[in-house]
Amino acid sequence: MTELSAHDALPSAIARTAAQDPGRPFLLQVDGRSQNYGEADAEGDRFASAFRRLGVEQETRVLTLLPPCIDAVDTWVGLARLGAVNVPVNTSFEGRILEYVIENSRAGILVCAARWLDRITHLADRLTSLRVIVVLDGPPTDGLPQQILTRDEFLTGDPGDETFGNPELSDPAMIMYTSGTTGSSKGVVLPWGAFVRSSHNLVAPDCDVDSHDVMYLPFPMFHISGTQFLSIMARVGGTVVLREVFSTDDYWSDIRRFSCTISLMVGAMAGFLAKQDARPDDADNPLDVAIIIPMIDGQAEFERRFDVRTYTLYGSTELGCVLTSNLGIVPPRSCGFLRPGFELRIVDTQDRPVPDGEPGELIVRPTEPWTTIIEYFDMPAATAAAFRNLWFHTGDTFVRTPDGDYIFFDRLKDSIRRRGENISSAELEACVLVHDAVLECAAVAVPAEISEDEVKVCVVLRPGRELTAPELIDHLLTERVPRFMIPRYVEFLDTLPKTPTNKIQKDRLRAAGVTATTWQWSGRGSNTELVSSGG
Repeated sequence: MTELSAHDALPSAIARTAAQDPGRPFLLQVDGRSQNYGEADAEGDRFASAFRRLGVEQETRVLTLLPPCIDAVDTWVGLARLGAVNVPVNTSFEGRILEYVIENSRAGILVCAARWLDRITHLADRLTSLRVIVVLDGPPTDGLPQQILTRDEFLTGDPGDETFGNPELSDPAMIMYTSGTTGSSKGVVLPWGAFVRSSHNLVAPDCDVDSHDVMYLPFPMFHISGTQFLSIMARVGGTVVLREVFSTDDYWSDIRRFSCTISLMVGAMAGFLAKQDARPDDADNPLDVAIIIPMIDGQAEFERRFDVRTYTLYGSTELGCVLTSNLGIVPPRSCGFLRPGFELRIVDTQDRPVPDGEPGELIVRPTEPWTTIIEYFDMPAATAAAFRNLWFHTGDTFVRTPDGDYIFFDRLKDSIRRRGENISSAELEACVLVHDAVLECAAVAVPAEISEDEVKVCVVLRPGRELTAPELIDHLLTERVPRFMIPRYVEFLDTLPKTPTNKIQKDRLRAAGVTATTWQWSGRGSNTELVSSGG
C-alpha cells in the first residue's frame, strides 16, 4: 500500500512541479485561458496574501460560489497555504437552501462569480456572518450591506517576502455540502489526507497516469468529481482541461483540440455519446482511458467504437474512492475490488455480515488516519448516526462475489419492494435502455394500493424517435424481464431532473408519483393493455 505524504496534497504538489518545470501546463480552460505550474504556484501565494489581508487564518472558513475555472483552483490553493478551509457552494443553490449553507458555515467571506451575485442580493439582509464578498470577474457593485471587493481591490499588493505554509494530511481542506435530498444539507468536512488517498485510489491498478497525460474534466469544483480528479493530475504533474458543463456535441472536438488522454464521465454522459450516430472518425481521437461511473451497458462496443480503454469505480463524498475495477470489460453493475486504505463489509439491517452472494448494505472504515470525513459540520448527531458501530454506513446495497468483486444492487432509498420481491432500479433501467429509441430512463417506487410499492419508469426518447408505452412493455417482456419487475406505470418526459453533476434526482420523480400523463398497465395476460391514468 502506498504510504501517503502531505507533499502530494494539491498546494505542495503544485509547488513541487513549479520548482522542477515551471512552464509545464497545468490548467486549460476551453475558453482559451491557461495556467502553467509556475503561474499556479505564484497565484496561490498571491491569493493567500490577499486572504491574509482580510483576516483569514488557520481553519477560517471561506465560501466559494464559482464555476470550474482557474480562479476556483487559485482560491483553494491560496486558502490552503494559510491553513484555511474552502467551502464550495453548489452553483444550483439559491433562495433558502443557499441561505442555509451560508448561515450554517458561519463564514465571513464569500468569493462569488458575478453572474450569481444577484442570488446573494436577495438574501443579504438576512445573512448574519457574511461581511465581505469578493467578485473576481465583474465590475464594482453597490447596494449590499456586505463589503464588495473587485479582483483588483482584492489582489492589490504583492506577497513579497511573506511566507506561507502547506497543509498536513490532518488539516481540513474543504467542507462540501451534500444536496440534502433526505433533509438539510450536511457539510462534509474533508481533510487533505482524503484527497491524497483518493488521488491514488481513483487510478485503476493497471492504469498508469503521469505528467504526459491530459485529463478532460467537465465537472464542478463543489463536488469530488472535480476536486479529487484534479488532485490526481497535480500529484503526477499532469494537465487538466476545465469545462463548465458537459456537452455531447462538443465532447470529441474538445478531446481532439486539447489532446486529452484520460476523461471522467458519469454513465449518463457515456450513454449520450454512445447513442450519437456513428461517424467514420469515431476512433480517430487521442483518448486512451475513459473512467465511466457507473459503467454503461454496451461497454465493449463503446471501447471498440471510440478506441478507448475503460474502467469504473465506486466512492462517495465522505469516503473518497474505495472500489476500482481493472481496465477492461466488467460484469453488469460491477464497481470493482477493494482499494488500499479501507475495510469493507456487507451487512444486514442489524449490521451483521451477510454471506457472499446476498445483498446488504455496504459499510466502510479506513485503515489509515485522516483519509475520510472528519465530521458533518456542526452536526454531531448525524456524524454519530453515519458511523454507527464505528463503521460508515453508505446507504448503498451491494452483493459481493466469491472472488471479491462488489456488485452494486441499489441505493437503499431507491430500492423497490413489490409483492415480496426486491427490485433493483438499476437492473430494470439497464433493461429499458437496451431499446434503441430510449435515451435515458429512471425507475422509481410509487405507493401501491394495498402495501409495498409499484414500479414506475420515466423515459426520455432519443430525438426524432417514437415509442409508446405498450411497445416498451412488449420490449421488456421480450427481454424476459421477470414479471414482478415489469413497471405498472410508464411516463415519457422531455428531460429527467438532474443535479449539476448529472445525477438523476429520483426524489423528485418519486414525489411526482402517478400524474395525468402517466400510463398504467393492466397486467392481464401477455399482451400490453394500458389505460391513461389520472391523478
